[in-house]
Amino acid sequence: MLPSPAALRSALRLRVAWAQVHGAAGQLVTTGVAIALGVALAASILLVNRALVASMQDSIEALAGKADLTVLAQGQDGVDDGLVEVVRATPGVVTAVPVVTGTALVNDDSGESLTIFGVDLLNDKARQLYQTYGEDAVQLADPVVFLNAPDSIIVTRQFMERRRLRRDDTVELLTPSGARSFTIRGVLDSKGATRAFGGSLVVMDVYTAEGAFLRDGRISQIDVVTDHDADLQHVAGQLTRSLPQGIAVEKTAQRTAGIRKLFAGFQLMLDGLALMGLLVGFLIAFNRLSMVFRKRLWEIGVTRALGARRGIVVRELLKESLLLGLGGVALGLFLGVLLAQRLMPAVARTAELNFNLTTRATPVPIQIGPLLAAGVMGLLASVLAAIVPAIRAAKAPAVEVLRAKGLLQLPAAPAGRANAVRVVLVTLAAAFAVLEVATGSAALGLLATATILIAACCLIRPVLSYVGRSLEGTVARCFGLIGRLAVVDMLRVPSRTVMIVSIMTTGLGAVVWFGAMEGSFESLTTGALGQVRRADLIVASPFAHGTVAAVGEDVADEIARIPGVERVSSERLASWTSGGNVIGICAFDAPHFRDPRFGDWIFNGDHIAGVLERVARGDAILASPGFARSHGVKVGDTITLETPSGPFSAVLAGLTVVSLISPTGDIVMTRNLFRRLWHDSLITRAHVLLAPGTDEGAVRAAISRGIGRRYRLQILSPRQLIETFAAEVRQGFAFTRILQAMTLLVVLLGMADALVASVIDRARELSTMRAIGAPRYRIGALLTLQSAIMGFLGVAFAVATGLALATLWGGSTMEAVVGWPIGVSLPLRTILGAVILGILVCAIAAIPPARSAMQLAPADGLRCD
Repeated sequence: MLPSPAALRSALRLRVAWAQVHGAAGQLVTTGVAIALGVALAASILLVNRALVASMQDSIEALAGKADLTVLAQGQDGVDDGLVEVVRATPGVVTAVPVVTGTALVNDDSGESLTIFGVDLLNDKARQLYQTYGEDAVQLADPVVFLNAPDSIIVTRQFMERRRLRRDDTVELLTPSGARSFTIRGVLDSKGATRAFGGSLVVMDVYTAEGAFLRDGRISQIDVVTDHDADLQHVAGQLTRSLPQGIAVEKTAQRTAGIRKLFAGFQLMLDGLALMGLLVGFLIAFNRLSMVFRKRLWEIGVTRALGARRGIVVRELLKESLLLGLGGVALGLFLGVLLAQRLMPAVARTAELNFNLTTRATPVPIQIGPLLAAGVMGLLASVLAAIVPAIRAAKAPAVEVLRAKGLLQLPAAPAGRANAVRVVLVTLAAAFAVLEVATGSAALGLLATATILIAACCLIRPVLSYVGRSLEGTVARCFGLIGRLAVVDMLRVPSRTVMIVSIMTTGLGAVVWFGAMEGSFESLTTGALGQVRRADLIVASPFAHGTVAAVGEDVADEIARIPGVERVSSERLASWTSGGNVIGICAFDAPHFRDPRFGDWIFNGDHIAGVLERVARGDAILASPGFARSHGVKVGDTITLETPSGPFSAVLAGLTVVSLISPTGDIVMTRNLFRRLWHDSLITRAHVLLAPGTDEGAVRAAISRGIGRRYRLQILSPRQLIETFAAEVRQGFAFTRILQAMTLLVVLLGMADALVASVIDRARELSTMRAIGAPRYRIGALLTLQSAIMGFLGVAFAVATGLALATLWGGSTMEAVVGWPIGVSLPLRTILGAVILGILVCAIAAIPPARSAMQLAPADGLRCD
């Protein structure tokens, strides 16, 4: 039976609910702000998630223009430009345009990275292919001068404005061939790829780009436009058959889909973090609304006595929570848009380091979808927080409420039912964790994380009951009667203590979790990665911006000729697609495997006999444990890889971690083998051993004066290299510090709100103490001591919960979500930091309730409603 129009109007009317919320605005403002901060966290992360993937898609689509297919080399040597005619002659191909892409650094202290795009700007078909370089976008004064001068470049208007440059000014860029000066002879307006790359885009003639970033006669890729009626799959197949080995043909749409797949786990992790703030906001709202509804039991009892049904009472109370949620959501969405702009650079840098992709921290656009999702989650949190308190208030017997004049305490849930819920939650948390370890499912890992948090909060009450007596005795011995009163009062109404400790467990536990994860990652990079790089000096490429670009091997040759240098071992880092998976490649010169002075090789588990010598000879390879897991192989198996020179097979000689290039795992081989198979002679680092008695400073100076100036090389000691690795980890986790700060702020507001609510809820009790002679400072001391005890319990639960989550994530979930097996490291500094933060939060949060209790007039508190 459908409700009548009058019933519908009554259900939708908010006048009574608004009056109640308006009247209790002072009590609910902190709760609204807490909900707003939770919504802000969710909205900002959802906006950044969407913007980051969109930025990567825009970069690919803008540079690919209207191309349907891309022909590219599966190696650093590029594509022979003679293949352009082969592609053009393929049936179904309308246009084939040679392109050179690369990365350069501005040769100054800023180290700003620029994306290089080389294309034939005077080719009409090329101009039509790329929307970025239409006549309305490029301002080129003299095309003839541009083509005849090999140093000509086109830069964006944003780049010129932020560096105060003008046309015909020169800019020195660091390229793989060394530092080179270029002259600005054109300006690119803010359209297409310019926006996608945040203005950090340089366009040059394709032949100029060949010499600077590859070598003459080599290009990065060929962009292909096919006939509208042609079968794209058929044309791609024809191209694959007509081109040499090591040349791949990709659909532009596949590259975009690959970006989405690569970021999927990372986005899922960020979404899970966004829910943390909402969970804390939910707990705060639950606590405050429970108190508000208890204070109004007399009013609710009168309403019930006059004939109002329980459903109507519950509905009106939920309307109040809905209005509170609407206010919090409105403020939270505004704050979320602002926070997203601050988060974007840090999250982009994290994605760059994790996935070895060049990302740009472009402005985050305001999008309805993420804001709507965050708003709905905020409203749900506020309404769900009110359901249990509303139902319990509506179920309170009207006669008993009126007889007790509103002072009736609502009964807690039956102990048997509560214990059953706790057992179920703990069982689910354990089951999800075990299944996640067994299956490697990211979704199960996130479910295990959520259930661990909820189970930890549910276990607070039984633990409090268990330690209550011993806690009472300990505090009484330390603080006397006031200590005993503080603990007895906490145990008499445990719901208040449970709620405050729950808020700290969730919020501060997340801080411990994030900190332990950062510490684990830093231990991995500084330990395993630094262990194998122990030469006297490490000379590194300046290209450390997510992509694994490098410099020519002439760098190592010239360093080897410096007096005092005994031996040089070069290292090459690269990424490679084999069997549909992106893998990392770490290649060292053969002496690196034979001379222990270059570093110590530490293996995970077993390895074959003579492992390092076999790798040095090129008939075996090493791999990371992540590679073995993701590819289902073990030590002793023969691995077959697709290479630019065709399939290559080698024995997996051992498992070790010496690089973190790809989330799906890395392999280690000799550089001679890599050069032969991948046609790549570039290097990323040169590891230098000095002859006995050589002055290290003199060698450093010689490198800096010579080839170091040409390439702007970094000359590092092993300790400095480790510090560089650690700094990259800290940069990668920088966005979590923003989230931690926001979470701590929510916890601070939640504790202060809960403590103030407890003062209001206990006004009669505190007023009685004042009336029988207790001085104000005693009341303040009582509240402060209770805050400290609850803070101690909260810190204990937070540390235990955070470490449990860190163990889960370090052991398996991080690998399932983003691909990195980082292990478990529980740094003492993280635990001590959490304890100090917890003490500070408790101290600050105790100030408002203590002042409120001290200023409470006994007559006001004892007066009945």
